[in-house]
Amino acid sequence: MDIEKAKRNWRIFLDGQEIFPAMLGAVSQFGRVIYGRLTEKKRSDGWWFWENGGGGAVVLPYAFTPENDLLVGVLLENRPNLGEKPVWCVVGGFVDENETHHQAQVREAGEEIRLDTSQAKLLGRFASNRGFVKADLPAGEGTHAFGVEVLFDQLGEASESGSRLLKGGPKNFRFFPVAKAIELSHDGLALAAIALLLTKVAR
Repeated sequence: MDIEKAKRNWRIFLDGQEIFPAMLGAVSQFGRVIYGRLTEKKRSDGWWFWENGGGGAVVLPYAFTPENDLLVGVLLENRPNLGEKPVWCVVGGFVDENETHHQAQVREAGEEIRLDTSQAKLLGRFASNRGFVKADLPAGEGTHAFGVEVLFDQLGEASESGSRLLKGGPKNFRFFPVAKAIELSHDGLALAAIALLLTKVAR
């Protein structure tokens, strides 16, 4: 293949040496990363990340106050790709091999917030990034967002910020009034899950 055609708009180095591949790929237990000319119509190279199942699974616990105000639960995590400071994120993660999206969110919620979400319901599916994450949504791929209602009496007393802990849960997981959660979170997955939740539970 002509080197210039293979090189195109990106420079790639392997062990310090520049190489000129038409396409690169890396495979892990979580999925595949592909670099190259992704489609015939695309003039420049690009990156695709295909997760197992076309996307991970997230779950958004929520509760209603006695006044019928909606609270949503988010987790404060260190996410180096989102900045140096911890970020309020939605609970979730990758789908393991031979695992369904529903099973993945149950496992992640148990590991991260010690909450049984086996009764969670699907809110919707979406591609977590339209530029770099590959997902065939009509075929059922993509990030699956689930919602699970938590009874208000499972929450602790409100803090000065209006947030509430989940009884028996970790201190870095809190329920906020939905508007406050949207304001605080810089996590696109959390914001997408909250948007889907609002279409399902509006009262």
